[in-house]
Amino acid sequence: MKHLYILGLLLAAAPSGTRCAGDPPNARSLGMASVTLVTGPGPGTTDPASLSLVKVGLAGIHVTEPYGMPELGRYGLSACLPAAGGAFGISCFVSGTTAFRWYQGSLAFGKSLGFIRAGVRIRAVVLHQTGIFGSAVAIIPALAIQADPLPALTLGVEIDNPAGQGFYPATAGRLPVGCRVALAIRAGDEILFCFELEKESQRRTVFRTGLEATPNPLICIRFGITTAPEQQFALGIGLKLSHLGVDFAASHHPILGYTPSLSLVRSLRKPVVK
Repeated sequence: MKHLYILGLLLAAAPSGTRCAGDPPNARSLGMASVTLVTGPGPGTTDPASLSLVKVGLAGIHVTEPYGMPELGRYGLSACLPAAGGAFGISCFVSGTTAFRWYQGSLAFGKSLGFIRAGVRIRAVVLHQTGIFGSAVAIIPALAIQADPLPALTLGVEIDNPAGQGFYPATAGRLPVGCRVALAIRAGDEILFCFELEKESQRRTVFRTGLEATPNPLICIRFGITTAPEQQFALGIGLKLSHLGVDFAASHHPILGYTPSLSLVRSLRKPVVK
């Protein structure tokens, strides 16, 4: 009976639809509004268009514990490798128990085209279930564009699974087509407002919004709200410690409680001391 209970929670905690399982704490603490994010942890896990802004190699460790239950923990590694005109991002995540386990790996590339940034991501998801259910595999592409029409304004669009692909074998189900449109407004270097709409086929539209305040260059505080059923509001904090970035978030489910999330991202090049 305990295994059935944990399996039900795993299905509830698994990323819905086409959303990437690796959304880092800076996105989570903004209500999952990540399409217009251009800074923060999670190289290879956030919007691929933002990869073009990364100029040094990054490596990250990410841990999420849905509803505070270790049995549901998600663990991941990510890295960002700068290249000519942009950067590559790679990530891998795992979660689940022996009864139900999923694996996710992704490869992304972002390139700068003047004030426009474009990115693509290919994500592979493997679900493994015991007994007669077996395993299922899905390959999910994504396209993303960011633009800065004004110095204080960023617009973003991300389309996930544009062909409406599903799992193989087909009996495991199809995945929805997802579209996210967003804008971010900056009030100087201290305040960032994010607004995002997400629509997946055969699902209602979800609104997300968040605020990030940076009282000094070493710390930022975040708050977000959303109409998504799995999360109502979230809080987070980010620290910059020399060449190490630490981000923590806690998102709230109306019934199951809080989900803590932590990322540690290290720059592969030591900062220059002036």
